[in-house]
Amino acid sequence: MHARTEYLLSFRDGLLVPAEVGEHIRGCGVCLAEVERLSAVRDGLCRLPEIEPPTGVFERAVAATETPAPGWPGWIVPVAGIAATLLVAVAVAVIATLPQPPRPVEKNVAVAEFMQQSEELEETLRAFYKPALTDAHTAGTIAALEDQLAVIDYGLSLGRDDLTPAQHQQLWRGRVELMNSLVSMRYAQTVAYTQER
Repeated sequence: MHARTEYLLSFRDGLLVPAEVGEHIRGCGVCLAEVERLSAVRDGLCRLPEIEPPTGVFERAVAATETPAPGWPGWIVPVAGIAATLLVAVAVAVIATLPQPPRPVEKNVAVAEFMQQSEELEETLRAFYKPALTDAHTAGTIAALEDQLAVIDYGLSLGRDDLTPAQHQQLWRGRVELMNSLVSMRYAQTVAYTQER
């Protein structure tokens, strides 16, 4: 049986994978070939050129919004502008009440501080709205982050006796970084949900 894709991606990116999975990947030609293929796909995507929008799109959009449709009363544009301003003011007020996005992870922090940051991030995560439905890309990203967290939690569950202090600190740092990413995803979801309402 070969390693699952999420382990191959973590292995490719230098993230922690269970020891037996890492040993399997290093010793398996099929898995190593898949890691190479995944690296080539990532590199190819990074080399794709940026796509420029067609010339004049912005100017045409601005011109279309400046001229009211024929037959509309002249007062509709100012009223729509006032309504849009009020909507933005309400959105800003609602967003100001949301939990703040996570802070960046510091590199040289003691394990106890990582544990404290992880606990704070979990509390923040519980405060966010979790929609019943979400798009596939967001759901996939959140599932991948949660899977990577599960791998790290498994590593932490082995206990300190099985880990060097550096490994223990690296696991906690990785957990905080993943929690930061997960909180950022939920924050973006909450903001998007709030804007839709």
